[in-house]
Amino acid sequence: MKGIGGGVSHVELTDGFRVNGLEPATGGQKNWVFFGCEEHTGDRVVVKVEGTPGGLADEHRALRWAGRHAVAVPGVRRHGVIRSGSHRDRTCLVLDRLPGRRPQSPADWWRMGVALSGLSRLPWADSGVPVSDAGAAVATHESLAAMLTSQLPEAQAGVLAAAVRAAPAPDTLSRPVFTHGDPGPGNFLVNDDGCDYLLDWETAQVTSMGLDPARAAFLALLAADPDASDTAAGNAIAVWRGYVDGCGWRPGPELTRWWMTVAGLQFVAFRWLGRDTARVLPWQHAVATVSRMGTVIRQLSS
Repeated sequence: MKGIGGGVSHVELTDGFRVNGLEPATGGQKNWVFFGCEEHTGDRVVVKVEGTPGGLADEHRALRWAGRHAVAVPGVRRHGVIRSGSHRDRTCLVLDRLPGRRPQSPADWWRMGVALSGLSRLPWADSGVPVSDAGAAVATHESLAAMLTSQLPEAQAGVLAAAVRAAPAPDTLSRPVFTHGDPGPGNFLVNDDGCDYLLDWETAQVTSMGLDPARAAFLALLAADPDASDTAAGNAIAVWRGYVDGCGWRPGPELTRWWMTVAGLQFVAFRWLGRDTARVLPWQHAVATVSRMGTVIRQLSS
């Protein structure tokens, strides 16, 4: 196998499993992702080569568990180690390539929210994913806020500090639920037959209800074209409402603002800490999105 990232033709695992005709897929800030064909069957598959140590093992575990609970996820073809090439000994996950399109309209985003809400009804005790109780969720958010406001340039640190002051930690959070951890337009496939799929499960976790709809709503704003702010707001509201419609969760204004601020700071932190990595997008855009999300939060709370 030639070097990952350019001129890749195939990948072969230590058990002889081989995928040919690799083509780079879009996205993949944490791993290298390719489309290809399984050698023996000719089936179309997705190949993920690990960039973050342990990430694909976490995803493999979550996918197996979700599949056992009838969640619409990609089937696992192989989870193994690359035999040769510049990424020899890296972990590789080979998955079924599924049909569908990325969500485009508010109706598509609402369906994503409904799909995510279904996870909240699943028993999670045997899932094997990390568990973060209410206290840990609050502590992690406060730690991220302290780190970012101390490290970012003064103007951007001030934006985040103001957002944190406006969203104090709630007195209580919901019961812990199974969450996808990183939902968004790149991790959801919409199908006209109604069979929609959730992808990329390496950050699955158990935490209080609110993380999934907040991250998806924030990403709707973050991924928007500057000239399409109204569309972005509509998508953010739709995915949030799909979630609450699907599971009956009714957060008040304070809890809504807190979760949206939690999600915003998570995106800023990921981009800030990875700012010297070529595949990580600019952190400044995430800060700007935090600064302008107030209008959407008020609509979510109405």
